[in-house]
Amino acid sequence: MYPFVIMDEVIKNYHDFTIQAEKYKEKFEGHLKDNPIALKLAVKYAEFIYSANDPRNKTNVKKIKDIIYHLDRTKIYSHLELTIIPYIILQFTLEEIKKLTRNLLDMYSQAIPESTASAILGSLCAIVKYYTNNGYYNEADKIYNEIKKLHTYNRGLLATSLMVLECLYIFNLVAWGKSEAAPLYKNMINYLESAKFIDEQYYSIMLENFITKCRALNKSNIPL
Repeated sequence: MYPFVIMDEVIKNYHDFTIQAEKYKEKFEGHLKDNPIALKLAVKYAEFIYSANDPRNKTNVKKIKDIIYHLDRTKIYSHLELTIIPYIILQFTLEEIKKLTRNLLDMYSQAIPESTASAILGSLCAIVKYYTNNGYYNEADKIYNEIKKLHTYNRGLLATSLMVLECLYIFNLVAWGKSEAAPLYKNMINYLESAKFIDEQYYSIMLENFITKCRALNKSNIPL
């Protein structure tokens, strides 16, 4: 799934996908160079996922609205539902997102398997990103702090999910113009640099995207 993280830094909807497809195909190729079949499937799957946010695709929009209608009447989500949520978050209303957030945080507070916790974090990260992109910085901050408060069990198996959350938290602070973003920014760079010995390609791309995103969001010229 990591290539979608790469793409998601720029692509917000299907129109963006069609413009950026060739550029991001190159990044897929770099990540999946030893598996051309997986590369082909990844590109096709990405196209399907990002078409979810194409308002011209009336059939998809109707299906997604039906899914949201179902989710809005559910308090506990299956693993499949948790996997789908991040890809259709742009189709939710603000009130639906607030209700979804409450349910996700309630699930996260329960004794659940790490795989479920990771999927919940994925959905919550998508909501944090949505809030930041739309200027609801305080709402994004609240979710981050609530997750940190609730997270009382073994963190080791959720390291990657929590790293993504930390990146999004820093993005939010930078976009918000908060000076406390600066030391956290430096800490994350050091973390990603040191993690390269595990997978140099993965963390090099992650580091590049992290720095680029922070610079783009830094409208207040925080000294990073």
